[in-house]
Amino acid sequence: MTDNYDRKLTLKTAVDLDVVGENILDIADFAIAKYEFRNDTKLSSEEKGFFPFSGG
Repeated sequence: MTDNYDRKLTLKTAVDLDVVGENILDIADFAIAKYEFRNDTKLSSEEKGFFPFSGG
């Protein structure tokens, strides 16, 4: 009889978090554009919540 407890189990990641993050950003961009269109306004970068990040 073989002891099955010593085998390695390899699992693939069920969710690609990079794709999820990109989708969330796309949805946020769409929501902002829709708000601006409906309210005939243009939000500043600060109002949109975008802040420049410096690489370092």
